[in-house]
Amino acid sequence: MKRLLACSIWVLSILWMTQITAAANTAKIKLTMDGPIDFGDVLMGTFVEKSVSIRNDGSAPLTGTINTLSAPFTLVGGEGPFTVKPGATYALTIRCAPTSIGTFRSALEIVDTNDPDTPTKTITLLCNGIGPEITILPSEAVNFGEVAVGSSADRDFIIRNEGTDNLKGTVTAPSAPFSLVRGEGTFDIPAGRTYTVTVRCTPPNRGTFRTTVEIRNINDADEPNKSIILNCVGIGPEITLLPGDTGLGTGPHLTLDFGATVPGQVMDVSFDIRNDGERSLQGTINTPTPAPPFSLVSGGGAFTLNPGATRRVTVRCQLRTSRDATTGTLTIAGINDVDEPEKKIVLNCGRAVPDIDVTPLSINFGNQRQGTPSAIQNVTITNTGSAPLQLTNVYLSTNPSGFWSGPVFSLSRPETCRRFPCTLMPGESLVFGVQAKPNRLGVITGNLRVLSNDPDERTVDVPLQVTGTNTASSSDLAAALRGLEIRQTRNALEFKVTGAGIAGVAVTFYDLRGQKIAEISSEGSHLRFEMLDHHGRPLANGVYFYIVTYQGADGSIIRDRIQKLVILR
Repeated sequence: MKRLLACSIWVLSILWMTQITAAANTAKIKLTMDGPIDFGDVLMGTFVEKSVSIRNDGSAPLTGTINTLSAPFTLVGGEGPFTVKPGATYALTIRCAPTSIGTFRSALEIVDTNDPDTPTKTITLLCNGIGPEITILPSEAVNFGEVAVGSSADRDFIIRNEGTDNLKGTVTAPSAPFSLVRGEGTFDIPAGRTYTVTVRCTPPNRGTFRTTVEIRNINDADEPNKSIILNCVGIGPEITLLPGDTGLGTGPHLTLDFGATVPGQVMDVSFDIRNDGERSLQGTINTPTPAPPFSLVSGGGAFTLNPGATRRVTVRCQLRTSRDATTGTLTIAGINDVDEPEKKIVLNCGRAVPDIDVTPLSINFGNQRQGTPSAIQNVTITNTGSAPLQLTNVYLSTNPSGFWSGPVFSLSRPETCRRFPCTLMPGESLVFGVQAKPNRLGVITGNLRVLSNDPDERTVDVPLQVTGTNTASSSDLAAALRGLEIRQTRNALEFKVTGAGIAGVAVTFYDLRGQKIAEISSEGSHLRFEMLDHHGRPLANGVYFYIVTYQGADGSIIRDRIQKLVILR
């Protein structure tokens, strides 16, 4: 019995000594502030910081982890794992920075500590966000709807402070046609109070207008700037002249062309006035000037047009003599369209006159071997006027020639104009042919002159130029030629020469009677023939003869033999 008692006492002693040893090597967490950390009232856009320390009252190093805080709380330093030596402290700084109004609650959580008695430690965090809070009433878009052009409409929006501190900012003026009637500049609104801004729209013309009122430098931390959208639709009458109104401006806004007339002839032309707006259109159609020869047949005087309605106006031109004015003006005045209070219409009542058109206005034959004739180049004269055109002469006014040689340029006339004067009716044309045969080397110039009864262009000059080149042997050119390819399409023949040193190619066409009907030429090795004769008329289907002439880069010439060609479209 005594031996058993002694053994029990020995075991209990061993256990007690083990516990004392374990307690001597244990970490012990202690916070300098155990209760809730209250930051009190914090103004939005600012912050308040509080400090708390972790102390290790144990005999072993203290370890643990500090969890991330939820907004608006943050740890300035110390987030994550930590270690504190026995008897030491670990300082934490906690910040509350609210971005909105309201009470915020969170917790500082210290977890996974090696303190066997306190593995987790939690401290409640409290913060009350205060400050101004801007609200726009009734909405952040102001719609004026339809506003008559030339009048104004006012609309209000309200700035309300739903915060706990004074709301401050600046209201800036919008762009035209909007303006601020009330509320422009800085404001200071106590908590719970409102501030009224009055905006005006004055549309200068029809159309949709859109801009914003900007509210700047607001001391609301989460809304430092606000944009208030403004919408306004300008309505009113809108005058349109048909056909061909040129729109805004001083005019003329429309031109009425009576065409070519003779004394005593009556010509009437009409135009329409249409109201494309949303309000009644009013105005007055004045008597045209000069009167005569111009007068109003119908539609003149004061008028009122409902939206979408049209009014037809008929104007007359009647020349009494050939000396009457042929240009006049018709004015529509007193129009209640604010951006077009007046419309001007030009009246043209033209006397019938011829009008000459010459193409081309110049001819360059390019390089041509001295003493050899070039391909014929056509000059077309057309009467684009409204009266007969008389050609009093077409001749070479400048045409150099040498002592032993004839003139450089030659002119061929059409069959219908062998003697002058020649008459072209409106729309008719005549084709003249010009050919160059240089009598010396270098650039040689000349001039084709056309005289007519065109009142504006009685004389038309067509400059001519050719460059004479050296006489050269054709043997080199013949050796360089490789072949000729002819391809016919529906409306053209294409000639393509293969070989080296080809400077130009010309083709002369003859009918079965041996009469020359066309001649064309081109620089380079490619030529296109539109299958038209000297008069510009299409060649009929059938058999024709042609001769190809080649020109080398050195000026040498080779004239091929006569060959047959069948044209089938």
